Amino acid sequence: MTVSKIGSLFFIQGLLDSHYEQLKDYWDDIFLASDSHPSFQEAEEAIANYVEGDFKKRQTLHLSLKKSLDKEEFSEDIPERILKIAACKPVDYKLNAAEIEIRLSLLLAMSSTSEAKLAVAGNSLKGSISWYGQASFWMGVHVAAFSAQQREWDRLDKASAARLRNDPKQAAKQKVKECWDAWQSKPSQYKSKSAFARDMLDKFPHEEGGEVGLESQRVIERWCKEWESELNK
Repeated sequence: MTVSKIGSLFFIQGLLDSHYEQLKDYWDDIFLASDSHPSFQEAEEAIANYVEGDFKKRQTLHLSLKKSLDKEEFSEDIPERILKIAACKPVDYKLNAAEIEIRLSLLLAMSSTSEAKLAVAGNSLKGSISWYGQASFWMGVHVAAFSAQQREWDRLDKASAARLRNDPKQAAKQKVKECWDAWQSKPSQYKSKSAFARDMLDKFPHEEGGEVGLESQRVIERWCKEWESELNK
């Protein structure tokens, strides 16, 4: 192997190491560090265990992920364990097309980066360049999709904040919801919904909410049922 080839492979390895750290950061942007969300390492293992160094399996995986990108929904062709990771979502939440693109492009970037590393380890300059190019492309798709979705989230947050400012009842409800969330983590705080509702009436008297502030225990209890229903869906 020539000195030039060795140098090129070493250079690509350095780029891939940088890619790898970026991929982990991207993963943390879209998944929470909790028991209910898959970790970056779990996704890596799922891809590696399915492919097992078999190029045809890698090709099948990539085709299924690309097919899902085109359809803007998860395809059943995606290997089961990888599909479970890609489709992971909070309770009562449907992933939109942009978020599906964000996740699938990241998995494609991860898989391509892994293949590029194998090519470098096998001293295949042509293969490492090809797979590095694909990894870079899918990382670009991921960043563009995530940036667009982030702008949409920011827009919705601003619109929601504006609604709360202009609607005293919604502002009051939001305050009660925060207290309700705290109650869920400390159930002994209130014996019943009615006890909770009575305390909310004392905490947030009618004048604080304006003309449509907190003045009905029954309304607050109905909110509690609504939030319980959402939590248990």
